[in-house]
Amino acid sequence: MSAANYNEVSASQLMFNNWREITLDIGASQSTLQDFKLTESSGFFSYNDSNSWLSPTSNRFIYWRIHNDIVELCELSLDVNLIGNQLRLRFQNTHVLDGVSIHETGDQVFILIATVASVHRLILPHPRKLANDFEDRSVMPDFKQFIDSSGTVLRTSIFFNVTTEKLRESNSYRVLNDLYNVGSSSFTSSAVPFPVTCCSWLTNRKEAVFVLGNSVGTLLVVQMSSEAGKVISWELKQTKFMERLWKGLIPSIMRGNQEGTDVAVSIVSHASYAGDDYFVFALCRDLRIRMWSYLRQELLIVHNVLNSSHCNLSQHYTTNGNNAVGKGQHSFNVRRPVLRKVIPINDSNNLYLAAFIAIADQKQFIIMKLVFEEATWKLKTSAVLAAPEEDIRDFIVTNDRIWSLSISSENEIRSQIGSNELTADEYTSLEHTSWEKFYSYCTQYHSVANKPLGLFLDPNTGLIGFIKKNTLSFLKPAQVYDDVIMFNKTFDNSRLKRAELEVTLETNVISFLNALKTFSDNLTEEMLLNFELGMETGEVVETIAQEIVDNFLIVATDVTTLNADPLKNTFDNLFIKTPLLIEAIEAILKSLDFEETVDTEFSTTNTIMPILSQFLSSNVGICLLSESIRQVSRMRYNFCRELLLFETFLLQLRDKKGFTAPKIEKMHTSIVPTTAIYLQACYFMCWVCETPMRCDGNVVGLEEVISQLSVLDMNEYINMNRGKQESPKTNDFVPKTILSRFIHHNRCSLGRRLLSAKFAAVDGASTAETYTTALPLMVHSILQLLWPMSNMFYLPEFLLGYGQYQLILQYTQLLDSWCQYNVYSRQFLKGFVYLVLGETNKTIELFQESSFGIGKEHLFRRLINAPVNEHETENEELLNPVYLFNYYNKLIQLAKIHSQPETVIQLASQGILMLDSATDTNYDEHYSSLLITLFISHLEMDNISDAYQTMILNPNESQRKNCLRQFILTLCERKKYEELISFSFNDLDEDFVNILESRARACDLLSTAKDRVTHYEILHAYFVSNNNFRKAAAIAYEYARRLSHEVPGFESLAKQVKFYAIALNCLKLVKDKYAWVIKPTLKVIPSIALSTSEKNTSINKRTYEGTDILIDAEDDTSLNSAVKKSIEVLDVNDLQREYQLANVRLKLLQKDP
Repeated sequence: MSAANYNEVSASQLMFNNWREITLDIGASQSTLQDFKLTESSGFFSYNDSNSWLSPTSNRFIYWRIHNDIVELCELSLDVNLIGNQLRLRFQNTHVLDGVSIHETGDQVFILIATVASVHRLILPHPRKLANDFEDRSVMPDFKQFIDSSGTVLRTSIFFNVTTEKLRESNSYRVLNDLYNVGSSSFTSSAVPFPVTCCSWLTNRKEAVFVLGNSVGTLLVVQMSSEAGKVISWELKQTKFMERLWKGLIPSIMRGNQEGTDVAVSIVSHASYAGDDYFVFALCRDLRIRMWSYLRQELLIVHNVLNSSHCNLSQHYTTNGNNAVGKGQHSFNVRRPVLRKVIPINDSNNLYLAAFIAIADQKQFIIMKLVFEEATWKLKTSAVLAAPEEDIRDFIVTNDRIWSLSISSENEIRSQIGSNELTADEYTSLEHTSWEKFYSYCTQYHSVANKPLGLFLDPNTGLIGFIKKNTLSFLKPAQVYDDVIMFNKTFDNSRLKRAELEVTLETNVISFLNALKTFSDNLTEEMLLNFELGMETGEVVETIAQEIVDNFLIVATDVTTLNADPLKNTFDNLFIKTPLLIEAIEAILKSLDFEETVDTEFSTTNTIMPILSQFLSSNVGICLLSESIRQVSRMRYNFCRELLLFETFLLQLRDKKGFTAPKIEKMHTSIVPTTAIYLQACYFMCWVCETPMRCDGNVVGLEEVISQLSVLDMNEYINMNRGKQESPKTNDFVPKTILSRFIHHNRCSLGRRLLSAKFAAVDGASTAETYTTALPLMVHSILQLLWPMSNMFYLPEFLLGYGQYQLILQYTQLLDSWCQYNVYSRQFLKGFVYLVLGETNKTIELFQESSFGIGKEHLFRRLINAPVNEHETENEELLNPVYLFNYYNKLIQLAKIHSQPETVIQLASQGILMLDSATDTNYDEHYSSLLITLFISHLEMDNISDAYQTMILNPNESQRKNCLRQFILTLCERKKYEELISFSFNDLDEDFVNILESRARACDLLSTAKDRVTHYEILHAYFVSNNNFRKAAAIAYEYARRLSHEVPGFESLAKQVKFYAIALNCLKLVKDKYAWVIKPTLKVIPSIALSTSEKNTSINKRTYEGTDILIDAEDDTSLNSAVKKSIEVLDVNDLQREYQLANVRLKLLQKDP
């Protein structure tokens, strides 16, 4: 491709000041422009036949600019002057998204505009239509001359007649209040996921389609039908398949992450090569192009652009704080647009995508071709080109070149350099100074926002804090042992007095804390970071501590003499100065156990004191509680971490004076393991306080959630509000953590019950300062509810009630390796979650293991309907057969809810093995119930033989008969007649025949489908297979006789002949002695008249053609007397005559239909 030079021809002398402005107020807040920023953008549209000289659209085009809430539309023509061609649309207080598109049909032009709060479809007349109307001059009565002074033709622009009323027509716009919760005040909340990019198109049915990509990574499709006011919307999923309980339980808008890497940066669309479908392409922040099918709402492609680029992938790995950021989380900060679609001229069957990526100092254009290979769509790289070093503002790709518009990123530095020449070091220094200046501005903004302005104190409640420029802070009273843990150099004995330690321990505790403080000061940030990373990866805490001591502390310290400062003065003669060091550590560790520090017995039946029912229930109060608990948890975790490192280091000092063998042994076997356990417990508490928990509304799958909660007897979670709880109208806070959700749920009634019990024990509680007295107790009460080393199991029940299955798995993972409390309950929770997630291979084993917790742990109380007044105990009497049966019955119900018959079969089989006929007085009832469950599941799984065996084993005769009836019905519905008659049924043979006979005689032969096998035919086949030919003949004869009486027509007669012949042949196979059948007949008894009520009833009869008719019993002389059954015995000769008679009738009907 040869190079080309271009000279700029400016149009600055043209006067574009005749803007006609229309303002639309869709109800957005006035603060929208302040809260949300989008870059300026522009676009261009040319008419399809702009290259046709005789067309009204020759050399005619439209361009637009977008800035904040304004769209400027201008239609220009190089051939004619357009009147009213400049239109400025101001969408009051709501930004316009880049993605405006214009489309034309035969007589209309559609302009599609999306804002952060609405979508708009402006329908305008096509220039061709205006040209036709222009000829009669009736549409422009105010214009006398249509030729200007220079002789140039004047034409009306398509924007000429645009009015506010036209823009407000019902089919012209749609406000997205119901989709994004934007309204008069919603935009003030930072939690609202604003759209940040979009694309739009017009379908063949003139439906306007918008694809909106928002700041949390979801794509919303809004379709405006050609019918007025009809709008539908849906979400394009980011994955190729769905887990319906998680995913079905939750709303689409709040599913993403505000900082997610799947946020779309640029979106384009393209019409499918076949049908009415469209493809949607999105280049996301993780540098992946995702392609969806618009009609199927299916993700088709996830293509990693980096696989096609020449970038150094090692530059895409960064470290942020304590968390390593891996592949897919790139620093991606370029101006949009970064994705363009390319349709080559004269090759409309191929689609190319051009992507611009800029990572670090590497910037490239990547051209990809969409191909369909091996029954799937793929993006194949066609070319990779280096891009200019400047920031790309816009670019266009043609057949043979790429046009780019760039803005220099070095303007700030160049403005300081001027025309001077700088060395590389000087330039680097100047660049560093510029960044420092920018950082200074950021820190100044932060400092100003947090600048304290004054204190406040409420003398009545004791509430104290200080007000900041943009927020306020509270001062929380510290708990007793927190004073000890927060020990520093200004520590005094008064704090130990509050802790009520033994007098002999006070000196030793102070000496120990002094040594720990000095040791902590020598821990570097790198050591603590390595420790945190080890905790996150689940390593053994003792191993983590040992590695840090070996790799960092011992290297700088002579563990034999401790000559190295500053640890020398601390550890020299430590055991002489602190003879009760082991006891001092034990006393401090004991204070960390919230279960040990509770003096009151907790019960869910405790009443809540009226004065505490609303205490700290507001959003501000919940925020205060959450932050207070987080601080306590984080502080205790830090203390345990440093204590464990301190103890590990002490074990290296075995030759120090006073460190005797018994003390070493106790340190090894008791102190270090106990410290490790408390460390992991405090780490768990930090996880609860700092882990976000989404709690979005969910319509799909809600019935399933309610059903499983009902089975688990968790009724308090059934009728709760599962919708989004953040509200811009209140002082809410985000993100919501597990802790804040737990406190918010039902106003933390459990914590208030415990608080009430504690508060009642406080002297003068009713007159005490509520803040200084009740806040520490409330904090402690909630900590006790969450503390893992107790029998309380309310937190996981809460997570289960809200359907937080992934969090439950994390919960169990954090505790399983060390926590000995509620072991079986956690096993049950894991089994339940795996059941919901469809991983049934793990479910059965976990449920079996958890059964050993029946009668021992809190969770199983409600699960097995155990009496509430029974205290938790390991008494084996609680493991009685009734509770075991109830347990497995609950598991089976849960498996049925999730439609997993295989799991039901395994659970029922396991439940049968657990039954004990020697101790279970209701053994037969329980055994029968589980067998019925097995039978139904086997039928559902189409395990016919297993279902038959299970049915035969059922000891309950009535249940066995019910199963038989279901067995027959199911196999008949599935048309498995051969399998049905292949079973012997043993002692159920008579019941089998009776059920089929009753169903055969009850069915309406006239309404029976022609191709359906009747119950008569099944019975006949069953009798023949069992060599019972007389019964086979009898049932065939009965069927033929019913056909002759009830079903008219040629086909019925043919079937009569067939079954008369079958009955005759079967009877001939029987010995002459038994070769007979019974024929029921009706004999009239004239002496017995019908009752009056019987005469007044209407009777159904049918004509020969089968039409139902109603006759009155009083008018029917044939029924004007009672009837009485009589029995007639038929032999082979009688059947022969009936067969011949029916056969003759059939032949006559064939000859003369």
